[in-house]
Amino acid sequence: MVILVSACGFHLRGSGDTQSARANLGVLSPLTITGGESDLPLRNQLGRALKEAGVTISEQSGGNVLVIENAVRDRRVSSVGANGKVSEYELYYAVTFSLSHVDGKNVLPSQTVNVVRNYAFNEQELLSKSVEQGRLYDDMRFDVVRMIVRRLQAQTKR
Repeated sequence: MVILVSACGFHLRGSGDTQSARANLGVLSPLTITGGESDLPLRNQLGRALKEAGVTISEQSGGNVLVIENAVRDRRVSSVGANGKVSEYELYYAVTFSLSHVDGKNVLPSQTVNVVRNYAFNEQELLSKSVEQGRLYDDMRFDVVRMIVRRLQAQTKR
């Protein structure tokens, strides 16, 4: 079974061809990440993902600048039970970013990536549901970072 799965090109999520990603994103070096102070875990995780893809991250301006313009986390009521209490929430996570050269030339225009997840809520399990919500936000941040890296890869292929 393992041989069949590996022969068809299957690989686990996040374990893609890092060599081609490294070759593609290396042209962005040196890269400065600005913005995103409101969501430092996002900024840190994005920096790590870009370093793994072969990008040199610089604290000083020079080369390309990745601007995290906005990062929004929100929780909205998705459904209400017969008793009038919330039975399901929708979590929303969106990041707006752009890529430009230090001279001001726009390399990648401002765009937004977003992820939405639903989770069942029970007020009797408040502590476990708050932990579940935190884990969902962590997974959503991971997905947003992957989306940003993929968009940067697509831009460098052009």
